[in-house]
This record gives sequence, structure tokens and C-alpha cells, in this order.
Amino acid sequence: MGYYTDRGLFNNEKSKLITGSSLENIVAILVLEAKSNVITGNRPFQINIDRLKNFFPILYRNQYNDKYRYKLKSKFNGLAGDIVLRFNSQNSYEYVQITFTDALQDFKREELSSGDFFAIIKFKNTNEFEICKTSSTEEKLYLNLDLINDDNTSYELEIESENTDNSQFNESITIQKIFFGSPGTGKSFEADKKTGANIEGRKEFVEKTTFHPEYDYNSFVGGYKPIMVEKDGENKIEYSFVPQIFTNIYIKAWNDLPNHYFLQIEEINRGNCAEIFGDLFQLLDRDETGKSKYEITASEDLKFYLNKKLIKEGLEGIKNGKLRLPSNLSIVATMNTSDQSLFPMDSAFKRRWDWEYVPIEYDSTKTKSDFTIVLNSGSKYKWLDFLKEVNKRILDATHSQDKQLGNWFINAKNTQNEINEKTFINKVIFYLWNDVFKDEDLTIFKDENNEIIKDSKDITYEHFFTNNIDSKLVEHIFTNNLNLKKIEDEVRTEPEEA
Repeated sequence: MGYYTDRGLFNNEKSKLITGSSLENIVAILVLEAKSNVITGNRPFQINIDRLKNFFPILYRNQYNDKYRYKLKSKFNGLAGDIVLRFNSQNSYEYVQITFTDALQDFKREELSSGDFFAIIKFKNTNEFEICKTSSTEEKLYLNLDLINDDNTSYELEIESENTDNSQFNESITIQKIFFGSPGTGKSFEADKKTGANIEGRKEFVEKTTFHPEYDYNSFVGGYKPIMVEKDGENKIEYSFVPQIFTNIYIKAWNDLPNHYFLQIEEINRGNCAEIFGDLFQLLDRDETGKSKYEITASEDLKFYLNKKLIKEGLEGIKNGKLRLPSNLSIVATMNTSDQSLFPMDSAFKRRWDWEYVPIEYDSTKTKSDFTIVLNSGSKYKWLDFLKEVNKRILDATHSQDKQLGNWFINAKNTQNEINEKTFINKVIFYLWNDVFKDEDLTIFKDENNEIIKDSKDITYEHFFTNNIDSKLVEHIFTNNLNLKKIEDEVRTEPEEA
């Protein structure tokens, strides 16, 4: 029999019946937690498809299959209702939304409170399921399961062995990866896809932070800080250990080994990684199981804090006062190659990461960034055409791809896929002038024939804010210096009739 939770699958070969009817007809039991947003917000239960594929029939949404919703007959206390499964996908994260109808909806509304657990029972030789309340608490969930139904059917299981099914992590057991590339290529988007950070129901499994020059070890791990507490009716200042992002995700991962957790670091090269990670640097070496190869000794204040927060005895999270990364904790980071970091990464630190380059995509059929640049004059140009040509000039001038523009340097999704002239000047022209071409001989900021600027061949950033020449100047760069065609010119392929 398979014993499932919304955190994974356990095979209970030694599970035994204590009271109640025979378990011979039960194929599997799915245990779900009624979280506050589901109960008070009347939202669906949302679960990773991989965690349910051995319990419910699964439909994957794709271009060939748009039938992504179906119902299963079920009952609670002898009353009928449907389990409605709706399959969805967002940023490559496949998930199932579960809702109830009729008696099952009444069960959810009237019988469940936030934090309660309940079970869906799957029987042999029938397509019907049954829902039961469970008296198990979260702390006891992996030790026993007591299912109670109002028709006096009672199942009490004692779980003596638990073997976690990690099939949902078959793609990569443990990830330690840095996405790198030019500004605007979508590195954060790729990181979010990997961690599921922006998916509802996944946020509790991801901790995100952004490194910067002032970021240090205490900002990353934690330390003693003064905090205000109330004692005897008075506010007093006490010093207490205040955990930060690394400690928080470390505790979550060790306390919930069946689930996979992610630490997501944005702009990792903008901080002093040697100072931020400190001796945690040694933990980045992983063995074949995904755990840290080496342990480090925790500071006394961190050790004291972890001993209080790691709830399961015998875990390696703070065993003998040592720290060790678990296999269910992955680290994903992004790195903008154009940033002139004050703190370059050393080769030993780089060696402990997998690196994935995020390229620039110029094919409009392969990207959603097929935007239109609209000038004040009414002229329109393709954003992808501009990227292709300006990036050639950047490579010629700097002999580097680091400063090239990515597809999402400007995101026009919220403006009908159009980039207006003001936004283009303030963001794109500003970057190209200050960070790319300002001191280069091969520059796009030239007016060789004095067509726009009468007293100089050099275009300065200030010229883009001079009355009567701003739009002309942008269009001059597009047509004369980058050889771009207006959209209207491109579509005029048929000769006019005589």
C-alpha cells in the first residue's frame, strides 16, 4: 500500500492495522493539509503533478491536449460529491488544482480548519474515492495516521518505516547553478522557472535574496541583534540571535526532508562572496547524494539557535555542533556579466557551481519579446532588429559580449508590446551612452554629415533632450548608423498597381 502526502510518497511495507476494518481493499492513501489560504480564501488545493502521478490519473497540458480537467466520484460520510482535478502549467512548473463539489465541498467548508489534515482513500476495483478526517498533527504525520469517518469506519496505522520517493526530483537531485549572461537576457526568469519562486503554493519552498556591496555574513546567516521585548508591561531591549535567509532555508530543508527547497540569490557577483559565505564555502562541495562532503563547526550562537529549531532528533543539521547541507537544499543564482564587480569571484568558488549561459534570442518565433519601438514622430521599428544591429556594434567596439543588450532589457508586456520614445531614451540610450560607447571610438553616437547637429559630429546624451531634434536624433541613429528599416517599409513588398 502506498501512503502519500502533499510532500511526497512513503511506501509503508511494515504498516500494520491497529483497529478498524481490513486494509486489503485500500490501494493508497493521500493525505493533504488544509492551509489557511485554501480554507479562509476558498482557494483550490494546489500540488506538484509529480507528487500525485502515482495516485490520480494525470493529464499534461500541451499543444496536442487541451482536455485538462476531469472529475472523480467520491463520498464523505456516505454522501456523494466530486473531486475536480484541473491541470495547469506556469513557467514549466506542472501542477494540479483540486476542488470539491456537493458533499465534499460541505466537508471542506464545515469540517476543516486551517492546519487540519484529511485523507483521500483509493480502493481496489472501483473508480470511487473516499474522504476521511484525520486526527494526525503535522508533527505526528510521519509517525502515525488515524483516519476517522462518521460511519464508524476507523483506520489507525502505525508507520514503522518510511522510504521517501524522490521521483519528483529525478531531473536533478541537487542543483547548485549560476545563470549568467548579458543584462536583460532573462536570467532571473530562468532561475524562477528552476525554483518555482513565482508559483502560488511554491513560495514557502524558496528563499530569495539579492547580494550587494554592503551584504555580509551576518546579513546572510544571522547574528545577535538588539530587539525590543515587552516584560512586566514595559518595553525593554534584549540581545537575541536573529536568523537570516540562509539559516531560515537551512532549517526548513532539514525539518522537511521529503520536500525540495531552494535558496535563490540574485546578482551574486555584486557582493563579496568570500565575506558573505565565510566558512559556509566548504559546504558547497557536494557528494553523490547531494549532501555536503565536508562539515563545518557552527558558532555557539548559531548552534544554540539550530538546536531549538531543528525539530527532528538524529538529523545531521546540527549533529555534534556541525553544519552540513542536506540533499534537498539547492542553490540557484544569477550573475550579470556586464556588472563591474568590486569583488571578483575566485576560481575555487566558481568551481563549486554549475554554470548556464542565457543567450540573446533574435528569432521572433522563439521569443515573446517581439516588441515595437514607437517614436514621437510615429515611426515604428522592431525591437529585435534593433537588438541584432546594436549588439553587433557593441561587440565591435568592446570586443566583448558582456555589455550586449538582452531581449528583456526593456519589458513591454504591460504596454501592449510597445516601447515609447521616452522609455527608450531613458533606459536604452542612457545605458548605451554611459556604460558602452561613451569612451569608444567605434560608437553609434555620431552625426558624420551634421544632418541633425549642426555644430558637432559627436552626439552627447544631452542632445536627446534638446527640443526639435530628440526624435530626429533617435531616428538618425536607427536609419543611418544601424541601418534599420521602419516597419512600414518592410511590409511594402508588393508594387503599386499602375
